[in-house]
Order: sequence, then structure tokens, then C-alpha cells
Amino acid sequence: MKHTLGTSSVGDIAKAMRRDFNVYDEEKRGRTLILVGAGCSHSAGIPLASEIAQKLVVQLARSYSVLEQKEFDPEKALSHLIAQEHFDEKRVRKISDDEIHTDWNLVYDEIFSHHYTTPKEIRKVFSSIFAKSDGSINWAHLSIGELVRVGFISTVLTTNFDQLVLEGIARTGPLPVVADGIESLYRITGHPDYPQLIHIHGSRHTYYLRNSAEDVDSISRDHSARHAIGELFREANVCIVIGYGGRERGLMDVLIDAGKRFPDTRIFWVTRSEDMGQLSEQALELLSTSKYSSVVLGQDADDFFLQLLKNLNCCPPKIIEKPTYLMEHLRDNLVFSSNVEIANLIGRHQLKVEELEGAIKGVRDISEIKKDDSRNILKDDQSAYSPLILVVDDEFAVRRFMAKALASRGYRVLEAQNGREALDIYRSNKDDIDLILTDIVMPLMDGVNLFNAVRDEDKGTKFVFISGYASEAFVKNIRHHHEDIHFLAKPVSLRQLAEAVDEVLGLQRKEPIL
Repeated sequence: MKHTLGTSSVGDIAKAMRRDFNVYDEEKRGRTLILVGAGCSHSAGIPLASEIAQKLVVQLARSYSVLEQKEFDPEKALSHLIAQEHFDEKRVRKISDDEIHTDWNLVYDEIFSHHYTTPKEIRKVFSSIFAKSDGSINWAHLSIGELVRVGFISTVLTTNFDQLVLEGIARTGPLPVVADGIESLYRITGHPDYPQLIHIHGSRHTYYLRNSAEDVDSISRDHSARHAIGELFREANVCIVIGYGGRERGLMDVLIDAGKRFPDTRIFWVTRSEDMGQLSEQALELLSTSKYSSVVLGQDADDFFLQLLKNLNCCPPKIIEKPTYLMEHLRDNLVFSSNVEIANLIGRHQLKVEELEGAIKGVRDISEIKKDDSRNILKDDQSAYSPLILVVDDEFAVRRFMAKALASRGYRVLEAQNGREALDIYRSNKDDIDLILTDIVMPLMDGVNLFNAVRDEDKGTKFVFISGYASEAFVKNIRHHHEDIHFLAKPVSLRQLAEAVDEVLGLQRKEPIL
């Protein structure tokens, strides 16, 4: 029975995506596939195909000396090119008794089929176009990145040469597996553990950009393209198409074939038009492959993603809500080094991030924390009953690096610069200290002798050793049973450090992704 195509809302799409992926489930990533066309890049200053065609027609007319340099009228330029038989009017214009209508999308096809045809010429044209956008990024692509970060979207398929999708994903945190052109589609899987980005026609940095009608049509004959898109449709529960007209026969044939083979995929075609009758024949044919298909009308790309993020409770994107997000991400995942100079550079970076956070929150100016400040860096909002950690390291930058990592996780922290000082602090606070995190090689008293001295007084005190040396090298010097000794080998990141301490203290932290 033939499916009657209906309309849906942004809220309907959000509900389908929520059914596909719950941020609190163990499933790593949803199975939503999104196809992004040129309409998503327009507000970032990237022109549409029709706009590119009008600029290039003027450029060609000047190059072929059929238009004066001061002329900028694309219709006049095209007429001169037709008169000189550089274009076939029947292929780019519809002529009736009372008017002449130029189809600039067809002009675009003709330009890259008969004029700019070599890879070098095509790259030059698009490099100039992208240079004018001046590295801008728009709301739509930041939103796509956020949906990838959270896990709602598994794969992004784009027909665009610009790299706004990649920039949007990278600026929100994760880096996707990238297939830049059909030649690299072997990297793509239908059930990815990591986000995937497919530039089906290549990107601005690809040597071979599929841009002419012939090149685009050839995709339908490519076995790897059919296989990759088929696998995506096999696994996808939701497919969203936005900013795309569906006029490219090659790609649409591949999508239609995949839709016919896997008709249970829920397809949403999001269009700026208010009239369903404006959809292309290829778009309608794709939508007819699934009885779960529908159209979302009247949607500008930026507005659509604003509504979608709101419906999914992830608006604004993390990078907008918390400007220091990526800096904190680097801080938490940057491993510190046993090299003193590197450790100091990393430590200063951490302090600068903390300083900026403090300025934004209006809590305090962390830059005023000096080396001789109070060793107790209990956070103002911490519970009085949070575990107390004694951090021991002779390198100030490394010690403060670790102390702040633990404080950011809600622990109270005391600091000592060697084993002897740590032992004094321990004896003054032995009833309160829950764990000692210590380096091994230090002046006056090393970590092993600190351990022996503490365990002589209290065999239950928990220890975590952290060092660039092998654990076997010091275990033989420990007097007490060492089955409960925990060891972290440098280099280690802040995140790894905090998670190890959580584990030793038996704390479970199940935080939502959002």
C-alpha cells in the first residue's frame, strides 16, 4: 500500500531521537544519521550553488572577453556567453512566450562540466570562496557538533566542500572518523563507536572534488558508496536530511537504493519551503521508501537546530554555555611529565584555566594563590565531610596540578613537599586523612619511607603512589603488606588521577553526559 506522506514538527524529530538514544543508558551513541546540504552553511557566509554560479558566470565572461570589467550583471554575462556559444541556452534557461527563466543550478552544473574541469581549477575556485568566509562558523554547525558530543548523532553525511561540520564537531570536543570522498568510505561502519563524518563529494582539501554533474552521477555506480550508505541505513533508526535540495541524481540514487533495502528507517526531510510541492522528485522518491517518512516545513537551518537542541535539553551547546569548556577538557586530559620544565609549563596552564574560571564565576581570583598560601585548598562549596587527601610531591607545579584536580572533584586537599613534611602533617591529621597520594623519589624522605612510617602507626591508611619509575623497583623496599598499594605511572592526566582516587576510595560517580 502506498504511503501517504505527511508533515512532522521539530518536536517529533526530538522524540524519535530520544527513543533512539538515552543519555543515561550504557549505549555509547545513538543511531541517528544526518545528511547536511549547502543550506546549513549559508548563514556562515558560504554561498549556495546558484549564488556561486552567478559569480562565476561574470568571472568567465570577463575571462573570455565578452563582458567589460566594470559589468557585474550575471544575466547579461550569461547572455553574452550564450551568444558566443560558450553555453547552450536550452540547457540553462526555460523560455516561454512572455519570459526567460535562468536555472542557476543548471548553470552551476554547466560551469563545472565544461569550463572549470580540472582538479586544480576546481580547488582554486572553492579555495577563493572559502577564504572569503574568513573562518566563520554558524549556529547550525555548532549544534551538530553538540549533538555529536552528547551522542544523539552517530554519523554526519555532507555534500558540502566546506569543513564547517568538522569544525563544529571539533569545537565541541570530539574528533570524528573522517571519510574525505568516496575513496575513503572503507573507514565507515554502520554501528560506530566513534562519530563519523562523510564528505561524499570530498572537502576543500581533497585533491579530487566531485563537482561536475558527471562526477556526482558517478557516485551511484560506485560499489563502496552503495555499501557504506547501505550499512548506515541498515543500522540507523532515524535519518534527518536538512539544507539539501536532493537534486544530485548520483547521491540520491544511492540513498534511494539504501532506503528500498532498509525501509524501516524513519526519515525526516527538513526544508525551508512552506510548500511540500516544492520537493524535488528525488526527495519524494526517497521519502516513499519508508512508511515512517515525513516532511518538516518552513525550517531555516539555524532556527531548526535551536528548536531541536531545546527539545533535547542540550541548549545551549556546552561550548556556548561554558566558554572555558575546551580549555578545561585539555587541562583534564593533558598528562603531566616527570620533566620539571614541562611539568611547570603544564602547571601554569592549569592555574591560568582556574584563574579564568574564577573570573567568570566571580568566586575569587585564583591568580593570587601563591606558593606560601595555606596548604588547605578546600573549595568554598565543598561538603565538610568530603574525603581528605594528602598530596606529596617535591615539585610545586606537579603538586598543585594534582591538588587542584582533586579539589575540582570535591575532595579536601592538604599538600606536602617531601615525605618528612608529609609525615608531620599526617600525624597532626591522622584521624581525618583518608588517602595519601605521593611521589616516590623526593628529598629528605622518599615515598617508600613515608609509607613505612605511616603504616607503622596505622596499617589502614590508603596510599596511591605516582611516579615515572616502575612499580617493581620500590615494592621490595616496603616493610608492610603491599597487596592494597595502588600505583599510577607517569605520564598521567588529571582525569586519570581523579578516577584512580575515586576507585581507591570506593566512590561511584555516574554523571550524565549533559
